[in-house]
Amino acid sequence: MYTKILFRMLCLSLVPLISTAQPSAGPAAVPAPLTAIRAGKFIDVESGRVLANQIILIRGTKIEAVGANVTIPHKQAALALADRASDGALAIGAANTLTFHDDGAIEAHNTDAPGLIAALGRLTDIPAHPSALVLGAGGSARAAVWGLLDAGAATVSVWNRTPERAAELARDLGAQAVSTPVEADILVNCTSVGLQRSASDTAALNQLALTADLAGRYAYVVDLVYGGPTHTGPTHPTHPGLTPLLAAARAHDATTVDGLEVLVAQGALSFEHWTGRQAPLAAMRRGAGLQDLAR
Repeated sequence: MYTKILFRMLCLSLVPLISTAQPSAGPAAVPAPLTAIRAGKFIDVESGRVLANQIILIRGTKIEAVGANVTIPHKQAALALADRASDGALAIGAANTLTFHDDGAIEAHNTDAPGLIAALGRLTDIPAHPSALVLGAGGSARAAVWGLLDAGAATVSVWNRTPERAAELARDLGAQAVSTPVEADILVNCTSVGLQRSASDTAALNQLALTADLAGRYAYVVDLVYGGPTHTGPTHPTHPGLTPLLAAARAHDATTVDGLEVLVAQGALSFEHWTGRQAPLAAMRRGAGLQDLAR
């Protein structure tokens, strides 16, 4: 069972790399993804095509598929291709967890939102009703905004390099769009900035409309891009394994949460959807090297 789950997660993490693959004909094809394409359900048609093709390929393997974990930038497409979805996924407008049922139906859930809240819940001194700033406007940002508001955040602001997308997200979920990053108790980066460590730290922060000093004014900083002990990019000269945002925040004594914390938390919830069993969270954290990534 665990091998099947890990295989699914690996396949969808490679979606952008194999987007030219064509679905095989015959009984391996799954109706739901093709129906979603033909019905024009996808906001991003290319993302929908890529994800639908990959789902068909996965379900055509000899290893029984129980589900898949979907990553950036396919989370809104994941919701669109599902036959049914949880209330949370529908409210957020994005899904990161797909469950494949025996009758061929695909069910969508969003475990990003509760995963983020669970990661923040490991900290003991966050205000009961904090203010928050979310950077980004994709599926992960939608989950973060919804999750923070649902958990009782006093205010949630949204910044994105494309202001129109921030305004749309804020309007959909009851947040407020901002033209520049504003002060808040919690900063959550939901963009891909920091995923590729080819740019300098200064350039990476500038892509978020931040500087090292500005990043340090937030008491709590979460980066959904994960570094941690498994980070394979160039090491930071003073904070090895950290993304530029987390390195800047930690240099100013902010409390930081690496995206690996959120990844494991949402993965545990996905595991429970797929198996109906309680996830071995302690073992998952040990496997990811998460003895103490938050500070």
